[in-house]
Amino acid sequence: MTANPEAKGQKLLEDLKSHVADLQASIAAAENETREQVQARITQVAQALESATAEVEGKAAEASAEAQSRWDAFKSMVQVKKEDITQRIDERALELDVKRAIRAAENAEQLAADSIDFALLSIQNSWVFVLDAIDARLYAEDLTGLGVAPADD
Repeated sequence: MTANPEAKGQKLLEDLKSHVADLQASIAAAENETREQVQARITQVAQALESATAEVEGKAAEASAEAQSRWDAFKSMVQVKKEDITQRIDERALELDVKRAIRAAENAEQLAADSIDFALLSIQNSWVFVLDAIDARLYAEDLTGLGVAPADD
């Protein structure tokens, strides 16, 4: 038998909780920083995102074609959002008109809100997938307890 599926799910949730706490602390700190400091923070976070993306791509490459397809779609969406943010930052550097600058800030805030909504949906999907994985493991263990031999890969 493999590791306790509930323990694995709990570990994933603890990791997510820790990551969210780090994000909250970073956002709180950024609200008290200069624009240059925030831009440096954006660069640092973008680099961390690229690193995390590469790590997940490696895991996805090992996964099934269906998982790869889902990952490719997600990656494309993230790339579009990243390009949009980069474009907005570049446009903001050219803003001289106060009304346009305010509109750009409102657009950036809306994009942040949309990204949070997307993250919440991703978390909900992850929740379903984790519960499904636990259910699948428990079902497999039930079958094993009934004398059904595990399938060879």
